Amino acid sequence: LVIVYGKTTIYNGIAETSNKNAHVYSVNGATDDKNGLGNVSYPFTAAGAQNAVKDLSWTSNTEYESTDEVYVKGKISRIANNGTFTQGGTYGNASFYISEDGSESNEFYCFRVLYLGNQTFTEYPEGTDIKVGDDVIICGKLMNYKGDTPETVSGKAYLYSLNGKTE
Repeated sequence: LVIVYGKTTIYNGIAETSNKNAHVYSVNGATDDKNGLGNVSYPFTAAGAQNAVKDLSWTSNTEYESTDEVYVKGKISRIANNGTFTQGGTYGNASFYISEDGSESNEFYCFRVLYLGNQTFTEYPEGTDIKVGDDVIICGKLMNYKGDTPETVSGKAYLYSLNGKTE
């Protein structure tokens, strides 16, 4: 028994997966994919997220393929833009890298991610600083920017969990 997760369409009366966004969820009840499955119960790892977008096309900033909303877990390894989420920040989002173990290898780029509850960092009522070493789960759409940079779609992803705290 195989369960496939992803978009489907009907073609000539037959259901089929579409848009390169489907993956095997389980085989004979086993769901222990080491790179995750992209759902809230089994989020992708950084490697799983990279694999999920590797074949997506990119033509321009307005013409690209993306995944449906998925979940990606990791540990913040680097913060790319530290001016958007701390005091004085005005954009309300953060850009950072995550990896499975917090190292700077096999990273996934979380680009312009919103805060817990899909709110801007500046709207959230409590302290909103993130730091290297934080455990996160990201929820959102993923893309392959310019065909060679796996990342979240700008403004279409948020922190689902920060160090175990969810909103």
